[in-house]
Amino acid sequence: MQIISKVINRNKQNQLQRMKLITTSLLFVAGGLLYLSFVLDWHWLRAMSEAALVGGIADWFAVVALFRHPLGLPIPHTAIIPKSKDDIAKNLGLFIKSEFFSKENLRKSTFLEKLSLKKIIQSFIDGKSTSFSIDTLAQALESKVPLLSEKIQEERKNLNFLDNVNFARLIGEGLQAVQSSASYDEIVKELVEIIDEKFQSLKGKLRQELIGDSLINKAVSFFTSYDDKVINGIEEYIDKLKNPNAKELTQLKNALQDYIHKLLHDQSTMNSVNAKIKGALSSEMSAKILTAILEHIQENKIISTTLADIVKRALTNFINNTHKLTLTERWLKSKIVNIVGDYSDEIAGFIENMIKSWDAQEISQKLELEVGKDLQFIRINGMLVGGLIGWAIYGIEWLFSLSQ
Repeated sequence: MQIISKVINRNKQNQLQRMKLITTSLLFVAGGLLYLSFVLDWHWLRAMSEAALVGGIADWFAVVALFRHPLGLPIPHTAIIPKSKDDIAKNLGLFIKSEFFSKENLRKSTFLEKLSLKKIIQSFIDGKSTSFSIDTLAQALESKVPLLSEKIQEERKNLNFLDNVNFARLIGEGLQAVQSSASYDEIVKELVEIIDEKFQSLKGKLRQELIGDSLINKAVSFFTSYDDKVINGIEEYIDKLKNPNAKELTQLKNALQDYIHKLLHDQSTMNSVNAKIKGALSSEMSAKILTAILEHIQENKIISTTLADIVKRALTNFINNTHKLTLTERWLKSKIVNIVGDYSDEIAGFIENMIKSWDAQEISQKLELEVGKDLQFIRINGMLVGGLIGWAIYGIEWLFSLSQ
């Protein structure tokens, strides 16, 4: 931005110098015409060039007197802007406060009328805002993941944040969210299928564990078949759980609901769960878990894909909800009016203090850079108008001389 500002100021300076050169050249042209009028003894040219020269010099004096002393001479009522810097700062601050930042004028502002929250959010979603968008934000966050992983590895011995984590509540809220979801029954069905599949794959090993290597156990198993009874009982129970109307499934769901309630509200259950998890998770283990999570996020670009998509969908749903969008936009505009209006004194004071802090020569140069080019046309107009008036006066005098 500073480079762009410097280029713009340089262009303005070049344009101002060019206009000054043209205007001064015209002043010399008027002087040349005056000399020519004496050589040719053309009175009408003398009258016109004299008036043009006087008008040009007078307007040059007026324009220069705004910004500095003409020819460096401390003539009274010159260098008006540098001398009146503080008054200009105060008046400009009050003017901006009353005309731009009053609540009444802000409510009438075409800027607020044209302000479209939908366009702003849509631009953010589409990435049209080069300075700030979902994609740039996601990429910025993702670029910090390796640095965060390194930091965790460096501070792995100091990871004591687990002491403040309520694992029981996290687990309870997670299970409660699953239980409240529309796909809860499908999830339970899928879990039962997984349990059945795992049980079938481990059934032989379970039988071996039940019988063991003892001859007595083998003899008891041979006569009572207790291992088959245990395995068959488990299989029968799992088969019952597959029936959505079975009382066993209802009992299981009720038991889960009771356990969720204990995780969220029973202090002894919460303390027990938290103590067991914190005992299992040392600082070393915590670092490994966090590092693994961050590596997974980085490898799968979760931030720039999954998270970004979630935000995009949420914002898209919001801007498509006309009622919510209208209410939010109305609220936002009223807040802008109130905040800016309430701080109008501070804004005016900031502008005043900023201008007062400028050097007198600096403010003169800044203003001349902005309006100096247009002021040169005053000098040109002064010469043209002066010349025409001089020519008109000469014409009137000539007519009177004819009548005598």
